[in-house]
Amino acid sequence: MRVRMPYDESEEETEKYVEPKQQVTIMSRGERTGMIMAVSVLFYALLAKDMPVAFFSLSFLLFEIRSLTILLGRKAAPTASNFLQGFSIALFFGAILLLL
Repeated sequence: MRVRMPYDESEEETEKYVEPKQQVTIMSRGERTGMIMAVSVLFYALLAKDMPVAFFSLSFLLFEIRSLTILLGRKAAPTASNFLQGFSIALFFGAILLLL
């Protein structure tokens, strides 16, 4: 005979407590916070005329915006995502070269 533990719920009981489907978010809270910080660093770098930092923060912003390309549709999303990734990598290496 199988003994049922007190914390073990049957399927019928758990079906009552199933939450409705929640809306899928494109960006997490941490990603949004990072983008806000990158925008503030970008504005500071532009005001201070510090081009390597401006390139680096712009590179980070473009890399994070890649997740929003889903909104463009099935055909355009991969192309736009690849373009943003390549351009952000190029900006990152450009920022490193400006530091040298």
